[in-house]
Amino acid sequence: MTMTPRPPQSAQHAQQGFSLIEIMIVVVIIGISISAIGLNLSPQTDKALRHDAQQLAELFSLAQNEVRADGRLIAWHADAKGYRFTRGVWVSTPSSVVPHVTTAGELDHFERDEKLHPRRWHSEAIQIKPSHPIVLTSEWMAEPWQITLSDGSNHVRLRRDATGAYHVHQVPQP
Repeated sequence: MTMTPRPPQSAQHAQQGFSLIEIMIVVVIIGISISAIGLNLSPQTDKALRHDAQQLAELFSLAQNEVRADGRLIAWHADAKGYRFTRGVWVSTPSSVVPHVTTAGELDHFERDEKLHPRRWHSEAIQIKPSHPIVLTSEWMAEPWQITLSDGSNHVRLRRDATGAYHVHQVPQP
């Protein structure tokens, strides 16, 4: 009977499983992965609504500058599908060399303007409060106003302060 040498006891028991550190590292990696997936899957229904409000704030500022440069009032009209800016048109008067602005007849809807052209909302079924048109004048200081955009479950407020600055705020859920 030949005897085969047995490996030393310590070498036999050297690697029979994972160390506590290895297990903890795997658990941390899994936890980070799950939280990253959870953040990506969380509903971001207010993202499009916020985008609409921020874009509208930029366009109001642009339209306000246009009023100051051109002298014609600009009105903003909105409905559930979209919004548009309009203004009166310059017309010549036969008895005068100075044209004047009229809102009778055809209006300028900025159809060819690359910034102020009519737009559709990015969100679905927007509700606007108040629903009346907003008129922009050439006044540097004006009465503050605000509009609220809502998609039914989320609400964003666009506010113009007395200095003409525009601010977008998420309205907290009740």
